[in-house]
Amino acid sequence: MSFVCTKLERFLRSQSIDTVVFTGCNFPNCPRTSIYEASDRDFRIAVVEDAMSQLYDQGFQELRNIGVI
Repeated sequence: MSFVCTKLERFLRSQSIDTVVFTGCNFPNCPRTSIYEASDRDFRIAVVEDAMSQLYDQGFQELRNIGVI
């Protein structure tokens, strides 16, 4: 959960960053939540498949549904 009670969004916006690239472990937990948080805040999102563990078929579909590249 990268955005809850942190200054991350403010920092990204202050730097004019509009795209967040995600890597991580255990996709169903923190990475998935952070991806949805970024999407809710209208950031463009990219996920590095080879650098994300436990990314399952339904997870791929969820990402496609919210426009993750």
